[in-house]
Amino acid sequence: METKKLKRIGIIILVLSVLLLVFQNLDVVEVNIFIWSPELPLALLILLTCLIGVALGLVATLKAGKKNGAPKK
Repeated sequence: METKKLKRIGIIILVLSVLLLVFQNLDVVEVNIFIWSPELPLALLILLTCLIGVALGLVATLKAGKKNGAPKK
């Protein structure tokens, strides 16, 4: 039970940290992606980067689990 509580507290701290970072960075920035240069709020760029990182982490975890022969839950 203690582990679940600590995990929940860690997630809350992480989410609050990301939200604080986002709301301090509301300026519009230009992002250069090859020949495409969209302008978007820095907060949106930070959130997109975080979401891509989480998605890649989940995919890597799932692939590692399958390689090691771990059963699906």
